[in-house]
Amino acid sequence: MPSDPNCDLPPVVRKFLRTAHTRTQATVRQSQRSLLRFSKQARRAVSQFARPLPPPRQQRSAVSRRSNDYVRGGVEMLATAAAISVVVYASYKGLARFNTADDIPGSLIRQGRVLHGYVVSVRDGDGIRMRHTPFLRRLMQDVAVPKGKKLSESTIAVRLSAVDAPESSQKYGKVAKEWLREYAVGRQVRVQLHSTDRYRRVVATVYRKHNNPLLRTLGLGQKNLSMELTRAGYATLYDRGGAQYGSEKMKKLYMAVEASARKKKVGMWADPKGYVSPMDYKDALRSGVMRKLNGPRIVKKTTGTAEKNAMSKPNSPVEGQGQEHDSLLGSLYRFAAMSYHFLKRYR
Repeated sequence: MPSDPNCDLPPVVRKFLRTAHTRTQATVRQSQRSLLRFSKQARRAVSQFARPLPPPRQQRSAVSRRSNDYVRGGVEMLATAAAISVVVYASYKGLARFNTADDIPGSLIRQGRVLHGYVVSVRDGDGIRMRHTPFLRRLMQDVAVPKGKKLSESTIAVRLSAVDAPESSQKYGKVAKEWLREYAVGRQVRVQLHSTDRYRRVVATVYRKHNNPLLRTLGLGQKNLSMELTRAGYATLYDRGGAQYGSEKMKKLYMAVEASARKKKVGMWADPKGYVSPMDYKDALRSGVMRKLNGPRIVKKTTGTAEKNAMSKPNSPVEGQGQEHDSLLGSLYRFAAMSYHFLKRYR
């Protein structure tokens, strides 16, 4: 064993030296521990300055709930605004009415859009006047012509496409007009727009809707006025400039229906010898020629004041009802009553 270097010292001195050595080692170890603890605290302080401390768990949950509420509220506001916009747009589309053909935008005509309405009167064998009634106005039964307004100011003049009926002064002209009046006046129609003519009329294919509400809603049982007029023998195919058939297939169908009417000798085809086509008749009127064309004498192209006034007078029950103006409150009341009875029946 190694000898104690202080063995030659007195015992008291040896004891003092051992005690001093022990205390020195303890002080060194304590200093090391303090330095290590200080370095850890310094590193923690630096990390706190570089990155903020996360909030406590409860505070974090409150902040996340608040942010979720903000997001949910924003989504609800956007959804509400979108719903209001849709309702306003649908209401505008459902109530916006075209009073005359001039009110219809050219873009709708070029796109071949569809209008819905009621036939108010018949101008001649191939022309009608329609009161435009969008969806909401149909529900409110707002179809009457306003009191004090002329038909030229509150209805759309429509020229039936693809066909040409006899003129009013021509043989079978009044018969064709009366047939069309009995067939179409007062009925709901669907109007497929094609173009406009020089008389500021809309050239369109007009379909008479079915009387049954269910079939009418489903779009079943519709009748093409031009086709039915030709089938009855009171119209012929129009083949001049600006003719509108819808498609080549429809043109062939019109030709087949006219050929069938000629073969059956219905309408004006019952007297083929005295037949003068409406187009030839109008050409003769424009040229001012006063002669016979295998039939009655052609009249002059003049219309008296009395005839013009008679053309603007109501000549149908629906048109006569237009002399009574339906107020907006009355229309809303009828709409509410209809909705109440509908819900009461199907609740």
